[in-house]
Amino acid sequence: MLSAWNRRDRPPEEGAAAGLQGFTVDKAFLSSLKGILLETELALTFIIFVCFTASISAYMAAALLEFFITLAFLFLYATQYYQRFDRLNWPCLGISV
Repeated sequence: MLSAWNRRDRPPEEGAAAGLQGFTVDKAFLSSLKGILLETELALTFIIFVCFTASISAYMAAALLEFFITLAFLFLYATQYYQRFDRLNWPCLGISV
């Protein structure tokens, strides 16, 4: 049986946080031109969604969908998680990295 002393002596890659190592944020991407463009698009789509919501427009769902798609692309590119999906043609999906 493992005691608390044995668990502390293990290397960090064997712990529960081993699966989260792929989700580290690449700060160089966020400060690059492509990252700034995605962040700006995210902010603008949120503003558009708020404006459509305030005006009770029928296009509210389209603005919200665009916000979530941009958020997903920003997450995938900032964490370098898109490299695990090798069957997708990433330059055709959005910003080529």
